[in-house]
Amino acid sequence: MFDRKAIKFSARARMRGFLGNAILVSLICALLVGEGGGFGFSGSSWKFNEESSNSWQSFSDIFRELGEGLSFFLPIILIAVLLAVVFALAYSIFLGNVIAVGQKGWFLRYSRGEYPSVGELFSSFRIYKPAMLTMLLYSLYTFLWSLLFIIPGIVKSYAYALAPYIIYENPNIAPAEALRLSERMMQGKKGSLFVFHLSFFWWYLLSGITFGIVGIVYVYPMVYDSIKWDAIQNGIVPRELFGLPSEPTAGTTDSASL
Repeated sequence: MFDRKAIKFSARARMRGFLGNAILVSLICALLVGEGGGFGFSGSSWKFNEESSNSWQSFSDIFRELGEGLSFFLPIILIAVLLAVVFALAYSIFLGNVIAVGQKGWFLRYSRGEYPSVGELFSSFRIYKPAMLTMLLYSLYTFLWSLLFIIPGIVKSYAYALAPYIIYENPNIAPAEALRLSERMMQGKKGSLFVFHLSFFWWYLLSGITFGIVGIVYVYPMVYDSIKWDAIQNGIVPRELFGLPSEPTAGTTDSASL
C-alpha cells in the first residue's frame, strides 16, 4: 500500500534542504503543543522540636501530626490540581489544537518543497473555528470509542488521522465532514499504515530525540499526500475538493502526486 522505500528516499532528500526554519518550528511546537511542564506543589517542611537530646515522639504522634497537616492542605491541593486540569484542557482545546493544525500544515507545505516562514506555523488561526472544532471532534470521538475498549480507540485514531491535513487544505468544509473524509480515505489502509509505522520504528525514536523533526516533517505529510492521491485516483474523494480540475489536462502531471 505504501512505498516505504520511495518515502524514505524522498525524506532523506528533503533532509538536505534548508532545515533552519523546520527545526525552529519543531522546537516551538514542542513547547506549545507537546508535553508542557506541570504545576509543582512544594511539600511542607516538618520539624519536630526536641526539648532535650533524650526526648522522643512515638510513630503514632508523628502520623497524627502529618494527618492534621494534610487535612489542612488537602483542599488547597485539590483545588489547585482542579484548576491546573481545567487550564490544561482549555489550553489544549482552544489554543494547542489550533497550533497543531498549523504545525501539520506548515510541514505539509515544507514536504512539498515550499519554504514557509516560521510565522506561518500560526496560519491556522486564520481558520480558527474549523481547525479548533475539527480537533475537538477528533479528540472527543476517539475518547468515546476508547471507552468501549482500547483497540476501537486506536482504530478510530487511525481512521481520523488525516483530518487535520484535510481541514488545513479545505477550511470551508464542516469539521465533521473532515473526519468522515478521513475515515473514507483510510478505509482498507489502517492496517497497512500500522505496519508502515512499525517499519519506521527507528525513525520515530529519532523523532522523539529531535522534537518530532524527522517523524513530522519527513514522514507524515508524505504519507498523507500518498493516501490523498490514491483516494482521488480511485474516486473516493472528488478532485475539486483539493483545488484540482475535474479532469487532468492531457500531457500534464497532477500536483497531488508524489
